Amino acid sequence: MEKNTKLSKLKDHLNVMWEEVHLMHEDVDSIPHTIVELHASTLTAAGKEAWSDVLNANVNRIYTGIYGTQIELSHVKASRVEAFGAMLAGYCSVQDYEKWVVDNEEIPAQTQKIN
Repeated sequence: MEKNTKLSKLKDHLNVMWEEVHLMHEDVDSIPHTIVELHASTLTAAGKEAWSDVLNANVNRIYTGIYGTQIELSHVKASRVEAFGAMLAGYCSVQDYEKWVVDNEEIPAQTQKIN
């Protein structure tokens, strides 16, 4: 299978609502964190800056795997993908979470959903 040389970035796929999604690194086989919701309005400006390396990671493929919907990323450190998933799953300090993630009540109701 030929690899796509024009890969999109994770941030390019956040115009839809991803639910119960799992971010995977192409080189690491580990159990990912379940991200309940991910879309363009999930992160604050500070969150987008702090996690810009993950948001700018290449998306190799999006597929249904053993964990459900999985997004395989490359051109980013595997540890950053794991840390991003952990943070969105709530495994970080309350201060960091509040600084990086938008309060659910502030998210626009018009966001598209994908199942």
